[in-house]
Amino acid sequence: MKAFKTIFFLFIMISGLLFKVHAQEIRLQYGDNLKYGFVDNKGNIIMDYVIDDISDFEDGIAKYRIGDKYGFITKYAKIVIPCQYENATNFNDGMAKVYQKGKVAYIDKTNKVIFGWYDEIWNISKRIALVMNNNKYAFINRRGKVLSEWYDYFEDFEKGLALVGKDGKYFYVNEKGEFVKTGP
Repeated sequence: MKAFKTIFFLFIMISGLLFKVHAQEIRLQYGDNLKYGFVDNKGNIIMDYVIDDISDFEDGIAKYRIGDKYGFITKYAKIVIPCQYENATNFNDGMAKVYQKGKVAYIDKTNKVIFGWYDEIWNISKRIALVMNNNKYAFINRRGKVLSEWYDYFEDFEKGLALVGKDGKYFYVNEKGEFVKTGP
């Protein structure tokens, strides 16, 4: 019983310390050096003023830039993904679009590539995207699985249909990449 009381007491003490750490308010602050850093509610520097630019926090994570590279950071100054990308978008639905060496990919919050590296990726809907690689176009799902053939030609969607071409033949596809009718 004495061991149980000791363990219980230690648990309460540790829980209190953890709560105190998380209760500490941390905020982003603009410094005299024209860079951002993080400070606590007492003005103590949590993260030096090294961030050149930072976006709004969405789902507790923001895109930030140091020099010419982008990464992702939490509102508690925890670096989720270090600055390594040439450009990036904010996270949306658990994914962010990142650019590196002329290619584009989507990553998750652990920096795992969900799909990519393509010459370009366009969002068609929450379930499907249009990608281009080596001047060829295809539709992929959110897991990166190619859903269609690779087309030589693609026009934007109009009224739910897009004109695509392959081997000199043109036809219309819907937003799932499915054949609908022959083209002009």
